[in-house]
Amino acid sequence: MVLGILMFLPILAYFTLPHWIKGKVLCTLEYRGILKSADISKYERILFVIAHPDDLEFLCGGTVHKFAESGKRVFLAVFTTGGWEKYMPAFLSKYIVNKRRVEQLRAAEIAGIEEVIFFDHPDGNLNDDKKVVSQMEGLLNTLKPDAIFTFDPHSWLKFCHPDHKAVGKAVIKALQNGKLRNSDLYLFSTRKPNLIIDITDTFPRKWKTLQVYSNFRLISPIIRTLQEGIAGGYGALIEVKYGEGYRKIENI
Repeated sequence: MVLGILMFLPILAYFTLPHWIKGKVLCTLEYRGILKSADISKYERILFVIAHPDDLEFLCGGTVHKFAESGKRVFLAVFTTGGWEKYMPAFLSKYIVNKRRVEQLRAAEIAGIEEVIFFDHPDGNLNDDKKVVSQMEGLLNTLKPDAIFTFDPHSWLKFCHPDHKAVGKAVIKALQNGKLRNSDLYLFSTRKPNLIIDITDTFPRKWKTLQVYSNFRLISPIIRTLQEGIAGGYGALIEVKYGEGYRKIENI
């Protein structure tokens, strides 16, 4: 227990640093290319693809608000229940699934998301197999998004959830297999961002949607520190207060 706390102290120390220093630290994480502010105004139909309820709000909630508040059509696909089925007894898992679905729908309503699509795969066991890729292909063909945002399957986070990686791989496979060639792909939770979206104006609304989730409310001061640290670090890279980092993939 004590050893675990000691190992976590450097991470906490990072998030107490001034934002401009965080930006310099982030620059050491194997970033490639020229980091620049992103122009996302050209997109009209945007699809976010995540693994669990609350992934979206934590990782790119500010970007979602920017799209929705500028009148764009925003869609969300959630591939697992988020019910911890792999670790919980069935009765408790069912309760968690229902609770997190309600929270996801409420957060989506606040953010201005037009539609949420749930695929309800068990949490913790997702694979980028034929079924998942086929579901993704069908979704792309139905929605025909201009831009797609999802996980980088090669995230720099060593503790990256395997469901996150599976979702990212499934999206890339679906794009490679399909005929939807006019969609731009953006990867979040990436170790190699090549652009930053300025979320200074939408950060307060991002925080509001995060508060919908009871698991975040329970540790609200820690989550606030994490969010300000990460967004402040990305923002410092383009000389704004808050940002969210992505890797735009030019050729699928």
